[in-house]
Amino acid sequence: MAALTVSGAPTAGEDTQLPELTVVVICYNDKDRLPHAIRSVQEQTLRHLEIVVVDDASTDGSAEVAQRIAEQDPRVRTLRLPTNSGGCSAPRNAGLEVARAPYVMFLDSDDVYDRHACKNLLLTAERTGADLVSGAVQRVKVTKQKQSGWYKRLFTRRAVYRGVRENTQLFFDPLSTNKLYRREFLDRNDIRFPVGVHYEDSLFSTKAYCHAEVIAVVPNVVYFWRVVHDDDEDAELSITQRRFEIQNFRDRVAVHRMIDEFLLSKGFADLKPYKDFKFVRHDLRLYLSDLPHRDADYQHELMRVAADYLATVSEECLALLNPVERICVHMIRRMDVQETLRTVDYLKFGYKLSTRLVERDGRVYWSDRCLDTAEDRDVMDVTVAGLHRLPFGKLPLYNEVTSASVHVGHLRLQGSVLNQLGRIPADAHLELFVVARKRGRVRRRRQRIEEVHHQGDAIGYSGDLDLARLLGPVDQDDPVWDLRLEVQWQGQVATSPFSVDPALVDGLRIPVRGRLGGAARTTVLPFVTTKLNLALEQAPDDGAVARAAARVNWLANKARLTLTWRTRTTFGHPALKRQAYRLFQRLPVQPGLAVFESHMGRQYSDSPRYIYEAAVQAGIDRLGLIPVWSHASRNPTAFPTAARLVLRGSWRYYWSLARAEFWVDNQGFPRHFTRRPETTYIQTWHGTPLKRMGFDSPALERASAATRREHKAMMRRWSALLVPSEYFVETFVASYGYQGRLVRHGLPRNDALVRGVDPEWLRAKKRELDLPEDRRLVLYAPTFRDRARRLGRRFNMPFKLEVLQRELGEEAFLMLRTHYLDVYKLTDRYRSFATDLSRHHDVTELLLVADVLVTDYSSVMFDFANTGRPMIFYTHDYEDYTRDERGTYVDLRDIAPGPVVADTAALVAALRDVDASHESYAERYAAFRARFCEYETGHAAEHVVKEFFEDGQRR
Repeated sequence: MAALTVSGAPTAGEDTQLPELTVVVICYNDKDRLPHAIRSVQEQTLRHLEIVVVDDASTDGSAEVAQRIAEQDPRVRTLRLPTNSGGCSAPRNAGLEVARAPYVMFLDSDDVYDRHACKNLLLTAERTGADLVSGAVQRVKVTKQKQSGWYKRLFTRRAVYRGVRENTQLFFDPLSTNKLYRREFLDRNDIRFPVGVHYEDSLFSTKAYCHAEVIAVVPNVVYFWRVVHDDDEDAELSITQRRFEIQNFRDRVAVHRMIDEFLLSKGFADLKPYKDFKFVRHDLRLYLSDLPHRDADYQHELMRVAADYLATVSEECLALLNPVERICVHMIRRMDVQETLRTVDYLKFGYKLSTRLVERDGRVYWSDRCLDTAEDRDVMDVTVAGLHRLPFGKLPLYNEVTSASVHVGHLRLQGSVLNQLGRIPADAHLELFVVARKRGRVRRRRQRIEEVHHQGDAIGYSGDLDLARLLGPVDQDDPVWDLRLEVQWQGQVATSPFSVDPALVDGLRIPVRGRLGGAARTTVLPFVTTKLNLALEQAPDDGAVARAAARVNWLANKARLTLTWRTRTTFGHPALKRQAYRLFQRLPVQPGLAVFESHMGRQYSDSPRYIYEAAVQAGIDRLGLIPVWSHASRNPTAFPTAARLVLRGSWRYYWSLARAEFWVDNQGFPRHFTRRPETTYIQTWHGTPLKRMGFDSPALERASAATRREHKAMMRRWSALLVPSEYFVETFVASYGYQGRLVRHGLPRNDALVRGVDPEWLRAKKRELDLPEDRRLVLYAPTFRDRARRLGRRFNMPFKLEVLQRELGEEAFLMLRTHYLDVYKLTDRYRSFATDLSRHHDVTELLLVADVLVTDYSSVMFDFANTGRPMIFYTHDYEDYTRDERGTYVDLRDIAPGPVVADTAALVAALRDVDASHESYAERYAAFRARFCEYETGHAAEHVVKEFFEDGQRR
C-alpha cells in the first residue's frame, strides 16, 4: 500500500500529550451520516480522546467532510486510503497503526455511540485490568423505526471473566464496534482485521476472546447499530444484509473455516464446539429463515455448502443444541430439503409443527423418516420436548391453506389442521373460527367456519369469510389484519396462524363495503408475511369517492377522539377529584363500607383477599359490611362478583374512600387521600423484607426533606399494621418509623400455606393452570432490580432455560412468576417444560401448588417457608445486588434454608438433588421458620375479622 498521510497529526510545538483513548471511525461514500458518527464521539463525556477518521477512497466527498470537521476540532485526525479496499479491515487496521492512545475503539460511519460509551468502557478497563471490555448494543431498524437489544442476555450485569472459557456464550457477540481494546494486547498477540475477507469481525473477535486473559462486560448500552433490511428499496444494503446472495453464505462459512484453523493451530481446539454452537444457532439460522423464500437452486447450493461444513461439527457441539436443532443439522447433512424446511417452520416461524410426529415404543419421534438405525432414532427422538404431554390449549397446531379464492366480496379458504399423534378423536365435536386482529389493536373479531370434517390425520375445513363483518369498519389509513384459526374442543382453545403458499393469494383483490355506512367501497389484499402466514391489508384508495370516504372517516374519528379526550380531561382531572374528595369527607361515614385493594388495584390477591374471604365466611350481612374492591384495569378479571368493583382513580373510587369505615390494602392508597378519624386503615404489607426498606433504603436516605415528610405522613394514616415476626418489627417497622398499633397474628395470605389445602383443590388448581400432575412443579419467582428499572432494562432470564429443559424436562415443570413490575415473554419453544404465570392474580395459589421454590432475594421465601417445602436460591448477581441495589438486612448466604447457587449447572444439580439437600438443611430450615414466621398460626384472617369487623370491636 502506498504511503499514507495523516492530516491533523501533532507537529512540533503543539500539545503532544497522549490521549486516553483512540476511536477509529471508518467511512466509504457516506458523507451524510459521517458527521453524526463523528459528533457522537466528540460529545462523549470522556473528553481526552482522539478521533481518527479513515476514508476508504470515497468518491462522494466524504474525505472532504472529515477534513472540514478536523479543522474545527484538534482531536480529529483524518487519513485516506489511496484505493478502495472493498471492506472494513484495511481502514480499521490503518487507523489502528496511527492510534496514539493506550486503548482503542472502532466505529462505523453509519452508526453512533451512546454519549457515555467511552467513559464506561475505559473506566471498567482501568478498574479490572481487562484486555477488552464489551458493552450492550441497540440495533436500530431504520425502515421500521424500532430498536432492539443485541444478545441482551450477555449484558444483564457487570461481569469479569478470566478468559473466554469462563463464559463461552461471548462467542455470540462477534462485533468489534461495541468493545474497547488494550492497544498493547492487540500488538502483542498480532491481532488485526483480515484483509480481503467478509465477516472480518468474527475472526478478529475470536482471536481477541481467545488471547484475552481478562474480559469485562458492562450492561450499559454503548453502541447504536443501524440496520437496513432488504425490503428497503432505496437503501444500500450492508454485507450482512445481503443474505439473498448465495456467495454471502459461502463467505460466512469461509471465515468460520479460518476461525477453525486458528483455534486448532493456536491451542484453542477445546473452544471449537462452542464456536460451532454459535454458528448453528446464530449464523446458520439466519439463512435458514430465508430458505423458504429462495428458489430451488439457492436452496440446493446452501444445503450443499452447509452440509460440507457441518460435517466438521463434533458431537460435543450437537449435545449443546436443542432436539429440533439437532434434527435440522441431521437433515442438512442428508441433503433433505423438505425435512429441513419443516425444522425451519418450528425453529424460526413461531414453532409451527408442520412435520408429522410418530410414537413408537413409548418414545416420540420427529417423523417416520430416518428411524432405521439406533443413531438415527437417537437424533430424531423429541420425547424430551414434551410435545405429546401438552394440554390441547397449548398444542402447536399446524394449519395449512390449500385453496384461496374470491367470491362476491368474500374470501373463500380451504385447508387442514394436522392432528398430531391422533390427539383429537375422529368423533370429536369441534368448533372452528377465523379470528382477525387489526395490528396495533387488542380487539379481535371472529367468524365461525361451518364446514369441518375429519380426513385421516388432519382436520379439514372450508369457509367463506365475509370481510365486511370480520374486519369491522375500515376507518384507518392502510390497516393490516392478522388472521388465526381458533379450534375449540372440550372447553379448551388452541390457535394457529394460516400457513399459506404465496402463489395461492398472489393477485387476489377483495372489494369490501366498509365506509360511509356501506355506501363506499375499499379493497382488501391478502398477502403473506415473512413467516409465511396469511394476513390482509387495505389497498391504497383509488378514485375520488374512495378518497373522499377515507377523508370523511378520518375526520369523524378525529372528532370522536378529540371530544372523548376533552371530556375526560375536564371532568376527570385529578385536581378536581381531590377537591371533591375533601367535600365528600364532610359527609357521614357509611357504616360497614370497606374498601379493599391489592398491589394498587392490579390484583385480587394477598392479605386483602384473604381478609375479605374470611369476612364472607363469617357472614357479610352479619358483620354489616359493604365490601368494595378497587381494580386498575378497565376490564377486570378474577375479582369477586359479590363485591362492588370500582376503577382505581374513578369518581366512585374517590367517593368510596372518602366515606369508608375501613381501608384494607397491602401497599398504599394514593398519598393525597387523607384518612378521616372515623376510618380504620388496616395495612397488611406485601412482604417481609430482605432488602433494605423505607428510610433505610438509599433512595429515601438521599431524598429531600419534603419527600421524607410525605412518606411519614403516609405511614401515619395506618391504624394498624399486621406483623408476621419480630424480625419484621426490627426491620420494616423500624425503617419507616411506624409507631402505631401492631397486630401480631401473622399475615392472612399465609394462612393456607400454614394449614395446607384439600388435595382436590390442588388437583383442580393444576387443571385450571394447565399444570402437569406427573412432574415436580418448580416455581421460579425472582424479585425486581431497582437499577434495571432506572435504566429502563427489561427482565431477562438469568439462567439457560434450554439447559434446564434438556436436563430436567422428563421430571420437572417450571412455573415462571416475575415481579409485577417486570415483563417477560416466555417463547413457545418451552411450552412443554415451562409456563408463564406472572399475570396470575395471586402468588399464594402458586406457592400452594409448587413442590419447590427457586427465588433470589424475593420476600416469597419467607411466605413459602410456611409450607416446609424445599427452596433453592439462584443468586447469580449477589455481589452486584448487595452493592448496587438497596443492600440487605441479613446476608442471605448465612440464613438460606436451601442451596445458594449462581449458574445454570449448579441450579440443575440442586434441583436433581433437591430431596437429599432438603434433609441436610432441616435444622437450618427450622431456624429460618422460627425467626421469620414467628407469628404465623394459620388463622390471621380470622383474627382480623374478629378484632376489626365484629360490632363489639368497632369504634
